[in-house]
Amino acid sequence: MNHKFSIIIPIYNAEKYLSCCIDSVLRQSFDDFECILVDDGSTDKSRFICEEYAQKDARIKVFHKENSGVSSTRNMGIDNACGEWLYFVDADDLLELDCLKNLNEQITTTTDMVVGTYKKIFVNSQTSITSIVPNQACSFEQFLTILTDIFPDFYEGYIWNKTFRKAKIDQYNLRFDEEIAYNEDRLFLVKFLCATKATIAYTEEIVYDYMIHADSAMGNLKGQFNYKYITDFAASEKIIVEILQQELSSSLQKKWNKVLVCSFYNISAQMVKSKWFDKKLLLQLFERCRHKVGVLKIFVYCVYIFLRRFYIKLNK
Repeated sequence: MNHKFSIIIPIYNAEKYLSCCIDSVLRQSFDDFECILVDDGSTDKSRFICEEYAQKDARIKVFHKENSGVSSTRNMGIDNACGEWLYFVDADDLLELDCLKNLNEQITTTTDMVVGTYKKIFVNSQTSITSIVPNQACSFEQFLTILTDIFPDFYEGYIWNKTFRKAKIDQYNLRFDEEIAYNEDRLFLVKFLCATKATIAYTEEIVYDYMIHADSAMGNLKGQFNYKYITDFAASEKIIVEILQQELSSSLQKKWNKVLVCSFYNISAQMVKSKWFDKKLLLQLFERCRHKVGVLKIFVYCVYIFLRRFYIKLNK
């Protein structure tokens, strides 16, 4: 049976949050959907929670696999999805009650991607802030420009506040890059936009609650250095390759070069914060960055990033 939406939830050791996440899906006011739970080799009770929900609700499909990362887990969800539209959810986040309803209202025959407003909730401090989206549809090139903002109030490279037309994903055989552990979502977005030349629609309604937990993936970046974070740089390199293959403005290409330098800067800063420093690795990344951007621009962009972040911190 085909559905309007396939909701894909990659899961790894999410027992603390998983039930609340699934409940927020099953409570949707728009009920023409299937929910695909893909367990990425969890060692906690996540797999059992998945099976319990599958027994209670026929809309839930469960798949188990050996641990291999979020990208391959999402890809398994795509391979088994029957919905017209794909919607990706993280297992520690929540959907708003009218999420699917509000996204569905923006779908037309010419729309290939719909973007919704999201709420960022800081669980420990019990505070939240809400994103702002444009009030009109935009072209794929305009959205690619939005993605280059290295100082956004609200980052738009996430995939969980967006829904994608599955026919386009199948047509161009689009999948998440399984070599990338960080920034894999923005890379997928760019590949989708460049392949489909998608028209993007927006809803100003809040569709997603992004829960910031102390033990979340992004929260963990503030502590011990994770070697997988290096793949953020590789993702930026692959994005530039995608951009160069398109007949886009030179100004847009330059903006993506700045994103690459920002990735190099972030990795360097993360090493310093975690007191884990790999000189050889940094030199390799610098050479890869120099090859695409040039030494002078690396220096100028890094100084700009440092000063801008310092200014932002002073004005908080």
